[in-house]
Amino acid sequence: MKYGSLILEKNDFLMTRKFMKQNCIWEDYIHTGVLEILDLNLNNAVVLDEGQMPSDIVRLYSEVTLVGSSDHRDSFRLVPPGEEDPTTNQISVTSSLGASLIGFSKGDRITYGLPGSKISFMIEKVKQGRQKVKLSISDGDMQKMVPEQ
Repeated sequence: MKYGSLILEKNDFLMTRKFMKQNCIWEDYIHTGVLEILDLNLNNAVVLDEGQMPSDIVRLYSEVTLVGSSDHRDSFRLVPPGEEDPTTNQISVTSSLGASLIGFSKGDRITYGLPGSKISFMIEKVKQGRQKVKLSISDGDMQKMVPEQ
């Protein structure tokens, strides 16, 4: 891992945590696993303000290019839940791939998928999108949601 730990921008962190609290019960195995991955990643991430974020971190609205072992490349945009659209290469942060990517950086290797069918990729390129996550949240609620640094 390039930076030693996952790095999340504060608004990306808060939006993802808020979504998880609103949707804490999923009935199928795959989504339960995805939410567990997200929860673990959120609990272990370094949370930074917008101005402190390195430009090569995968964030919400980032355009990401992955390369596999056979030089297969795949590019897409990481989006919040409800904005995913496979026809325009937009995947949700709550998908298996999205949950495995957020907070990682260019050059990092990620592995995702179900046990027995995991796939490994390297993050080849990260381009930040123009759209940013904007939330209004009280300071008290924010303190409850952001881990101690």
